[in-house]
Amino acid sequence: MNIHVILVGSNPLPCYIGAAYLLGRDETAVSQEKKWLPKPDWFLWVVTEETRKYCENINYILNRQYQKKYEGVHSDIVSLKDGRDAAEIEEKIINKICEVKEKRPVHILLNNTGGTKPMAVYSTVAVRKVAGAQIVECYIDPVKNKIRCRMADSKNEKHDFPKENDLRDIVKISLNQLVQMHYGKQVHIEATDYQKYGSEELCSQLINKRKIIKAAKQLLSSKEVYEEYEKFFKKCKNIKNIDAAKLQEVLEKNKKLLELFDREKIEEKDRLIFARGDWLEIYFYSALLDARRSLEENIETAWSYKVRPNDGDKTFEIDVLALRGYELSYFSVSMAESNEQNMAKGKWFEAVYRAEQIAGEHGKVGIVNLMTEGLESFKKDLSSFKRDVDLYEKDILNDYSLLVDTLKEHFSN
Repeated sequence: MNIHVILVGSNPLPCYIGAAYLLGRDETAVSQEKKWLPKPDWFLWVVTEETRKYCENINYILNRQYQKKYEGVHSDIVSLKDGRDAAEIEEKIINKICEVKEKRPVHILLNNTGGTKPMAVYSTVAVRKVAGAQIVECYIDPVKNKIRCRMADSKNEKHDFPKENDLRDIVKISLNQLVQMHYGKQVHIEATDYQKYGSEELCSQLINKRKIIKAAKQLLSSKEVYEEYEKFFKKCKNIKNIDAAKLQEVLEKNKKLLELFDREKIEEKDRLIFARGDWLEIYFYSALLDARRSLEENIETAWSYKVRPNDGDKTFEIDVLALRGYELSYFSVSMAESNEQNMAKGKWFEAVYRAEQIAGEHGKVGIVNLMTEGLESFKKDLSSFKRDVDLYEKDILNDYSLLVDTLKEHFSN
């Protein structure tokens, strides 16, 4: 009997990755893996009162993703009152395994990626006390994107699986399911654009924005025009309830920018998008879609993604999202300047917080900004986040082809 013990913590994603890999794997292609990672007969979820909801969310998604393969697998829960109590953790895990253990040999696979550190330590002690069991301890590595395994014996033999492939190309989850895993199936989600795996078409929203994207490329590639745009944008920010008439007054003093808008036939309503700075988000998302098409990878994308955890809760919005397999990329786009760093830092702190909350170590964060003054100070502030943050700055954004190549590299690493 193969028992898969899974510790569920505040980040449920690695729990899902391990279970989904075992359920979705093509058994005919497995050789050495069968000894280490056999298909489970029994899932044993170890939860606390706080993390039981994540366990329920994982099971809901696994059932939807792998319904037929999941039907024959029994699922049980070890519920802990205290995720730091060694005696409780050891006793409950050992008792539950002994309940399901039959006379035939037992193989125990322990995924201790999730849970608290005490849960990881004491659950390892517990499974090692089960007599006559072959025990493998595993960890979902967010850097190598492999399941790293070792035998719990004196040889301490180690292996990483899958041997040839990347876990991100095998284990799939949708953006909506990833958010549901954290907030539950009742979460409210909407997006200006949501491109599923395999979609090759530009969304209708971007088709209508092609003139904006073309104008943005010219704006960024010309130093003189961009300098005029900076002055224009600063003036527009100081005008309350800016309309087409007020916008035209400002533009009259910015001849090169006005020429660009006239030449590209940018309509009044779209000129307001440049006045608000929203064009940068459209431009970046367009480059993201071009990178995705060029890579021919199964990458899911979303633009202006809005989440309301429950009725009555405040909705939070994510500028741009991308998902390769299960790895989340969270992009925060802003026109904030150096003298607005406190506002910007708050926005980017939320980006780091949300990415960590939804995807944990399996999430990447990108900051998209045209700031030039105070850039070094800003980079120093980013280092305080204590995790890698990719910065898409002006030198990259100026060149659309370079931006696309940079995003391709982002998804290839």
